[in-house]
Amino acid sequence: MSMTAVTEKLEPQLGIPILGINATILWYALRENGFSAPVQHAGRPLREF
Repeated sequence: MSMTAVTEKLEPQLGIPILGINATILWYALRENGFSAPVQHAGRPLREF
């Protein structure tokens, strides 16, 4: 089950970021390789940080 769709719906209700392991590893890999643009529809960490 992909957490990206779930996090987009739950984060606003909970008021905190939800960190799925796959999205977190993707975020880390992108940042380590110089990609800093936001990724839409993938949860707050990929969108804002």
